[in-house]
Amino acid sequence: MSEPKKASDILEELGFDFNNMPLGIPVVDHLSPEYIEQERKFQQEKEREIFLADLQLAKIPLKHFNLLKEMTVKNKPDLYSRIRKEMKEESILICGPNKPKTLSACAWLAHRYKKGDSIFYIKAFDLLKEATDFHSRNKSPILRRAFKAKALVIDNLQNVNLHDINISNLSHLLSERNDNGQRTIAISTTFPETSLLIKSIAESMDRLITA
Repeated sequence: MSEPKKASDILEELGFDFNNMPLGIPVVDHLSPEYIEQERKFQQEKEREIFLADLQLAKIPLKHFNLLKEMTVKNKPDLYSRIRKEMKEESILICGPNKPKTLSACAWLAHRYKKGDSIFYIKAFDLLKEATDFHSRNKSPILRRAFKAKALVIDNLQNVNLHDINISNLSHLLSERNDNGQRTIAISTTFPETSLLIKSIAESMDRLITA
């Protein structure tokens, strides 16, 4: 029986040249401009992925989420700039038929997220379905988020039927958020003059913006 071959002999037969074998692991210069730039881009991409994932968790509608992904300083809506200018430590009701109300409000949410705020988007009807008993808010994840989010957008108020809700529940939510210094934007295509619900909400908000 022939003796088993050594690993080195097998490698030589396969053409492995020991004389040209690398003598060590290449050294990376962590102070080189190229490496620093590469790390900066990697970190930016990682932060962007986290940012976009958190926007999805905030329940921003897919249509507006996709628009936010491509939004730059140059193509942000004028209404967004108005919101940024007028929104301090207060709540705003945006009324009117013109667009893009929801996109501008979602862009504001993205801005508040970058400032460190917890954010949440919800349609008014979905919120008010959960708001039958504010004393049981801990049983509803939606209500908990609506109360706790530092920045909240309540959209499509015009779609709420007064016969289906208790206005005092919504007023209670808005008042508590104002007392806690939490920012809120409510959105409707109708005006306080034409809707009892919008009139009631307007009385709970600090400022009205027409769009």
